[in-house]
Formats: sequence, structure tokens, C-alpha cells
Amino acid sequence: MMERIKTGIVGFDELIEGGFPKGATVLVYGPCGSGKTTFGVQFLYKGATEFGEPGVYITLESEAEEVRRYYEEMGWELKRLEDESKMRIIKVEPSTVRAFVERQGTSILEIIQEIGAKRVVFDSLTFYAMYFPDDFEKRKSVLDLCNLIKKLGCTAIIIAESFDKHPIFSGMAEFIVDGVIRLNLIKMGPEYKFSLNIIKMRGTKHSRKIHIFEINRGEGIRVTGTLS
Repeated sequence: MMERIKTGIVGFDELIEGGFPKGATVLVYGPCGSGKTTFGVQFLYKGATEFGEPGVYITLESEAEEVRRYYEEMGWELKRLEDESKMRIIKVEPSTVRAFVERQGTSILEIIQEIGAKRVVFDSLTFYAMYFPDDFEKRKSVLDLCNLIKKLGCTAIIIAESFDKHPIFSGMAEFIVDGVIRLNLIKMGPEYKFSLNIIKMRGTKHSRKIHIFEINRGEGIRVTGTLS
């Protein structure tokens, strides 16, 4: 029986037979403001506080202190978890993205081993690809990065801004990652609602419906229903 890693996202794990397959690499993508980073941070926070699984958050865009401050306001004590070696937030400078892969993520691997990390989030693939000059190099860099993350030995989330029609991501969902989750914003009456649907999850009988979720202070993401 496949071992499952619970995300801790209320209402989500039952959509994927109890959680991500252990060691899976899952792509979470969607437009700006659709909850991608919160999905990733919640996966790490719940892992550290509820399931005894330390985690590493790798960001190319936001400063580590910005991430800490924002989610402290959400009610998640990320600094405390870092002090307790249950979590690390790492800013990778854009100028070093090529070296990050060429060195096989040595510094990240050292941190994973130091705290015994079981979960990793990389944010974001789209921003990472921007630092390679042409589509061939972009595509190769994306494939190299995904393969590197799989080799880290953790259950991982890779966040991307765009995905569906971009040539550099072609084939990635089918051949590289184990799962694909799309987040979105859907207009319902006078307001927009958060939505998610699971495109792919290896070895899993997953829901194929579009699900509605909300983001609440303290709790984070909660799946509340399906799109009628």
C-alpha cells in the first residue's frame, strides 16, 4: 500500500486518498493571487506542527523576512519553527540560479540533512525560468531543476505562475512531476472564489471535480465544496 503524506489542508487530503504519495513532486500552478504560496507554506507548516516532518521553503522572489512577516500575520509562527529547526526559509538570489542547479543544490541538501527535512517547497518555477536566455535553455533548466528536486528525497511542491500554454513547460506534467494541481479564481456572482482541481496524482484515485476553497487567518486553506 502506498504511503501517504498528509498536507494538513482541511478538506483536501480526502480528495487524493489521504495525501500525496510519499516522495512525490507536485506542481501547484495558477494565476497571481490564487493561493499558491499559501498552499505551499501551509504544507510545510502543518508538516512541522502536526506531523513531525520538518520542511524547507526555497524562494526566488520574496525575501525570507517578508515570508515570515506575512504568515506571522496569518497566525503561523514560522520564526519559532526555524528556531526549533523544524523549518527553514531560504532565499536563492536570481543571479545564482544557474549555479544552484549546476552544483546539484548542495547547500539546500546540507540544510535538508541538518534539520532532517521531509518536505520541500520551491517558489517559483516561472520566476526561475526567466533567468535563462532562450526557450531551449529555459526548458532544459526547468527539467534539470525538477529532476534535482526529485533527487532531494523529500515530498516536494513546485509552484509555477503560468503553465498551460507555455512551451517551456511542455511535457513536464506527463513525464517529470508526479502530481499537478491547478488553483484559480472563478467569478461567482458579484465576487471571485478560490478554486482548485487535481489534474494528475500518481497512483491515486483522485477527485476530478472543481473544488471551492477559502483562506482564513490561522487555518489557511480550507476546501469547502464543489463548483455546481
